Amino acid sequence: FRWTAGTNPARHRRVLQLVRRAAGVPDSAAADDARLGEALAEALRALMRRLRVPNGLRALGYAPADVPALVAATLPQHRVLKLAPAPVDGAVLTKLFNESM
Repeated sequence: FRWTAGTNPARHRRVLQLVRRAAGVPDSAAADDARLGEALAEALRALMRRLRVPNGLRALGYAPADVPALVAATLPQHRVLKLAPAPVDGAVLTKLFNESM
């Protein structure tokens, strides 16, 4: 969400409210557009902790060495990539996967 928040701040702000509510986190802190993606990521991590869901690719058994294979396997997924709110290429995917470790 750090990557997508700038594409539709109003929608991300609404999702932030909903996720905070589901996570049991007070929705008192307003997030400005510059911090919206990070605030949503924090709220999602809180929800994941509440649900005891593994956090990050590393928690699922992936390592930084797996990133090139993840990128290579994602690039042919045209349906997924075409629905992305911003253009996606190998560099974007590499950054996203690395940040998701």
